Amino acid sequence: MAKIVQDRVLDYGLTDLKNNADKIYIVSADPADFTGATSTYALGNKNFGAGNVCSAPAAASPNGRKVTTTAISR
Repeated sequence: MAKIVQDRVLDYGLTDLKNNADKIYIVSADPADFTGATSTYALGNKNFGAGNVCSAPAAASPNGRKVTTTAISR
């Protein structure tokens, strides 16, 4: 089993997240599924539009990859 995954492999999934996510939901508990996140435990959400929820993939510290979500303000 591989112990190292190249950054470009991780970036494919994170890029899909960056390009297609359109909302951030604030929840009151850890949901088990999408319905739980979007209705059962949802306290509110912010629609940023597709491609605007998070940054492009970047290096994480000390290793790995990350995206940064857009700040939510009132």
